[in-house]
Amino acid sequence: SLMTTIIASGCTKKQASEEKKLKIVIYIPATLGDKAWADDTSEGFKKAMEELDMEGKFIEGGFDASKYESDLEQLSKGDWDLIITATPSIINEFTIVAQNNPEQQYIYLDDYNTTDFSEGKFKNVVSIPFKQNEPSFLVGALAALVIPSDMPHTNKNDLIGFIGGMDVPPMRDFLVGYIQGAKYINPAIEAVESYANTFGDPAVGKELALAQYDQGVNIIYAVAGMTGLGILDAAKERKQYVIGVDADQAMLYKESDSEKADLILTSVLKYFGHTTYKTIEMFINGDLEFGKSMPLGLKDSAVGIAKSDIYQKIIPDDIKDKISEIEKKIIDGELKVDSAIGL
Repeated sequence: SLMTTIIASGCTKKQASEEKKLKIVIYIPATLGDKAWADDTSEGFKKAMEELDMEGKFIEGGFDASKYESDLEQLSKGDWDLIITATPSIINEFTIVAQNNPEQQYIYLDDYNTTDFSEGKFKNVVSIPFKQNEPSFLVGALAALVIPSDMPHTNKNDLIGFIGGMDVPPMRDFLVGYIQGAKYINPAIEAVESYANTFGDPAVGKELALAQYDQGVNIIYAVAGMTGLGILDAAKERKQYVIGVDADQAMLYKESDSEKADLILTSVLKYFGHTTYKTIEMFINGDLEFGKSMPLGLKDSAVGIAKSDIYQKIIPDDIKDKISEIEKKIIDGELKVDSAIGL
């Protein structure tokens, strides 16, 4: 009817004159306080709200996966210009909701490139896999350099360890980079791999790690979430080296347990905060290509290894220089890192 047309056109003029800010919501399948990816994401989002032209809301979805789908569905029915979510633990629920709401635009952080998003089947999603294989190459090289060095706590065996939370393709992406990096330094090196089949059980992590150290493994790369905390305990018990993941774990223990902290050579990091900020900025500037996968690596400052003051203190200068040199080669494209998931 004529009446509704007049009202409708009236609204549009009003909005145009107010230069509507973009409304962006982020929903994480976690809670804050993890001193790792969730807290980091929150920092990046806060910075975006302060510095970029947007309105935003940060929502902690918690760990009850039965809520994820209805929560996302409810957000998708709201007036958000962009919905962001993250990590593989919400992949199934997210896929359903993104399919149900083709008009809603989404960013999905830490997609593992094994889904429909990376194949462009979703025109309303930008999927952002992290190239965890690249920093994994660096820590493999680091392990191989530490073994023959004068550093304490090594047994000179050409044997390194890897303990993953689950034996799934994304885990193997950490593994292949790690082995390739170690063999780049020393082709004779061998890797022992174990899987805990859980990301939430430190006791299992400890048991697997003690078994590997007893086998003569020098250094263990722990990619196992909370299970990894048990691996750090085993490293302390055996006085052997370990490599962490997800947070700068050496710095987490620096005050409370310096003996443990000094055995954590470094940690492989995904910079969720930086990536959250950058992708929101790209969205606001119209630089995101929806329906595409955008893998981000060392070159994009999306991943890296912790070079904390403990790393500076315990790693000899010649080894640090070699790691920086390898890092530059990967960034420059001189060194191609293998991937288990086609990154």
